[in-house]
Amino acid sequence: MLKNNQNLYYTTPEVNDQLYLHFKGYKEIRNMQMFPNLKCLYFEGNGLRTISGLTTNVNLKSLFLQQNMIAEITGLETLVNLGMLNLERNLIRKITGLSNCKKLETLIVS
Repeated sequence: MLKNNQNLYYTTPEVNDQLYLHFKGYKEIRNMQMFPNLKCLYFEGNGLRTISGLTTNVNLKSLFLQQNMIAEITGLETLVNLGMLNLERNLIRKITGLSNCKKLETLIVS
């Protein structure tokens, strides 16, 4: 993951607070425990069907998941600091699963 974008990131994963993993064709989010201080994740335009793998990223403030294939909002229970969530251009029919995101100010769903 980091080999292709070495110029964008610190060599020590836990120092990185932003990850740009958009339009890479990833089907799932994983190994995110390597980035405990992550504040912003760009994961749009991949083949993501479910939101998972972010339970250890409690410092996450912005999450960009637009243009995926997500049908249900789940996997955000531990993201209590999340302030911005972009889920536009997914397959979501009902907005649920955000009750723990008390700091959420911006939600984009269309």
